[in-house]
Amino acid sequence: MVNVSKKYLKNDLINSSWNGFIKEIKNARSQEEIKALFSKFFSSAEQITLEKRLAIVFLSKQGLSHREIGRILDVSPTTVGFVKRGFKNKKP
Repeated sequence: MVNVSKKYLKNDLINSSWNGFIKEIKNARSQEEIKALFSKFFSSAEQITLEKRLAIVFLSKQGLSHREIGRILDVSPTTVGFVKRGFKNKKP
């Protein structure tokens, strides 16, 4: 498990950080530029985690079960459920 500081950031700093990150993504002109940007922001372990979570969403839309997705991606069915619940409950 990755160590993350328990210190919370102020909301204005969080908002400014997200806005800057989103601006960088919007300015990217290709998928390759977006991938390069992500490699600057995220460690290789974080990139793998993100890729697996994106794949969970993709595979669940294909109708695969929690167990099938977990086997394909080498993640627990609990992780699959966590990601799927997050996607169902948090609509923008």
